Amino acid sequence: MATPDPFEGVLTEAQKLLRRYWATLNDTKLTHKERSARSLQYSQALESLPFFDQFLEEFVACIHIEALLKQAEADARQ
Repeated sequence: MATPDPFEGVLTEAQKLLRRYWATLNDTKLTHKERSARSLQYSQALESLPFFDQFLEEFVACIHIEALLKQAEADARQ
């Protein structure tokens, strides 16, 4: 039985907000000021999601580990 992903709900909401954020940035019907204001609202909503900070910390840690492993492999080949 698979372990439930603790970030599943956060990622679902984050995806919705990011889609809206991207659509807002590309909406030519809005003025630059309107796009800036709306995109800021989506950004703030994203940052206020429960566990979002924890998700980002774990995500960054994974990226750093992957980079270290790639560097170790490259060093081993030399």
